[in-house]
Amino acid sequence: LTDWKLVSTNDKVWALFELAKDRTETPDRASQPPAIVKELHKLWLDKQDDFIEDATKSRTPNKKK
Repeated sequence: LTDWKLVSTNDKVWALFELAKDRTETPDRASQPPAIVKELHKLWLDKQDDFIEDATKSRTPNKKK
C-alpha cells in the first residue's frame, strides 16, 4: 500500500494514484483496484478517529519546576 495515495476533497469521491508508476498523479485508478480504495479508506477512517480522540482529550499544562 505504500505505492498508493488516496485523495478526496470537499466530500467528493476518492481518487487513487499509483505513485510508484505515476509521480504526477494524473490518472485516477480508483475504479481499477477497488479493494485498495476500501483498504486505504479504512486506514484513513481509523487514523481520523485517532486524531479526533487526541484533539478532544483534556490537557493540563505541565508546570515548570
